[in-house]
Amino acid sequence: MLSSEDAKKDSDSKRSTDVSRASPSSQRSKRHESNNNNNPGSKEAASRRKSKKQHKKSLDDSNRSKRQQKIDNSTDGCGSARQQQQQKNSFEKGSGEMIASARTVRKSAESLERRSSRREKNRSAEKLVESKLQKVKR
Repeated sequence: MLSSEDAKKDSDSKRSTDVSRASPSSQRSKRHESNNNNNPGSKEAASRRKSKKQHKKSLDDSNRSKRQQKIDNSTDGCGSARQQQQQKNSFEKGSGEMIASARTVRKSAESLERRSSRREKNRSAEKLVESKLQKVKR
């Protein structure tokens, strides 16, 4: 039978053998360290990459905070009149649809009128061209 001390020694010996058998990732890191020691240029490149990554991360964080501030400012009533008008229009709803402002209705009417006048001009131009073609054919 094993005594408690023998069991302790047994488990300690297992631990020491587990440590000696390194995991693949630790072997890989040891290999990288030995390669880096042999080649100092790779250390410099790695440090440049690391600093570049940290710099990019800090820029992203600052940009994120700026975006967050913009979002916060737009909801508290501050901002340009145009932004406030757009927000106001987006909040106005009637029967499940957005209510069109008088300005958009007027703009759509003007564009419809322009399109119809263009069509009329094109038709008249086509008629002129057709009549000239018929004269040429005769």
